[in-house]
Amino acid sequence: MKRDHIFLGLSAALFFVMGMVTPENDTGSEVYAQGTTNMSSNSTNSSSTNTTSTLAKGDKVILKIEELSVTKSPTSVTDVVGKIRNNNTVSVNNVKLITQFFDESGALLGKSDKFVSSESFVLKPGDVLPFQRLEIVSFDRIDRNNITTYGDVVS
Repeated sequence: MKRDHIFLGLSAALFFVMGMVTPENDTGSEVYAQGTTNMSSNSTNSSSTNTTSTLAKGDKVILKIEELSVTKSPTSVTDVVGKIRNNNTVSVNNVKLITQFFDESGALLGKSDKFVSSESFVLKPGDVLPFQRLEIVSFDRIDRNNITTYGDVVS
């Protein structure tokens, strides 16, 4: 009987871990910025820029990605590291990072659209938010990527 409880506990833990690493498939077409990079080695760097116009609370604004690095992790998946800078004149929250990876033929290998901050976190003008994401995409199959970020205007 004790073995059954251990097995159930291990099964639940495995289910939880698999749920944490399963990639999210999103077929939406929201794109707020573009920072496309061709990949020819184990790492690459790029950034994106933005200009600010009249904005209202809840509007989405493009944020700048700095020191972007896309590398092969020890487990051969893709490690995405960088910093998001609020290069606007307004504070933002709900910061999202969108990653897309393509093979040589241009086929989409994987896409992720995830928050990198909590709703209560406010990124003020000029502030920087570091991020690191492991994407469940085989690094060796990637030819190029498109990594973008945006946030919601707070005030």
